Amino acid sequence: MKRLSSVVIVLLAALSLLGVGHARWTDSARINGLVETGELCWEFVVVRVHDTFKPPWFGGTETPVDMTTGDGFENPWPEDGTKNVGWGKAILVDEDGDGKNEAIKVTMKNVYPSYFNIVNVYPYNDGSIPLKFESVSINGTELFGGPYPVVPLDLNEDGLDDIEILWGDNLGAQIHPGDRPLEMSFWFHVLCGAPQGETLEFVIELNAVQYNMYMDPEYVTP
Repeated sequence: MKRLSSVVIVLLAALSLLGVGHARWTDSARINGLVETGELCWEFVVVRVHDTFKPPWFGGTETPVDMTTGDGFENPWPEDGTKNVGWGKAILVDEDGDGKNEAIKVTMKNVYPSYFNIVNVYPYNDGSIPLKFESVSINGTELFGGPYPVVPLDLNEDGLDDIEILWGDNLGAQIHPGDRPLEMSFWFHVLCGAPQGETLEFVIELNAVQYNMYMDPEYVTP
């Protein structure tokens, strides 16, 4: 009997060396599940321009005047001027035809060096997750959170800066789905390089990320 046991042990060892394994019982379980993701979605719903008064003015007894300012929005700070000749307007733009307004086109008419105007935009979160706006793009020039720089723009690509922009507020603010539209504002000022007798236009876009992916930026030079 001892001899037979020794033979079995030797045989098993030989099978192991040949790579033959022992059979074993196996079983597995499968679990079915459903994961539903959120949607990051927003659009501009309102845009307002401070000076939309096209001359001549028939809206009342008091004639509104253009506001003016100096380079860099100082010396002087924005203040009432002495004439009413320039004006601006802005429209919401659905760039990809999906029924949502992703951009705003601002148009300035009959403006002149030192002319100043303000635009307010209102984005609305109609998705299902909170979001934050991490940057704004103005004719392709991207700006991040404050301190906000004064950014000159050459709108007609003639090598001369035509206007300068100062973004006002609320980059980095969190908007929950269904919240009231967030108000953002920016200033623009016409520079001496602006072409005479032409209509000036630029496009505003915002870049949003889900709230937990937002990184509080340091000052970024465009």
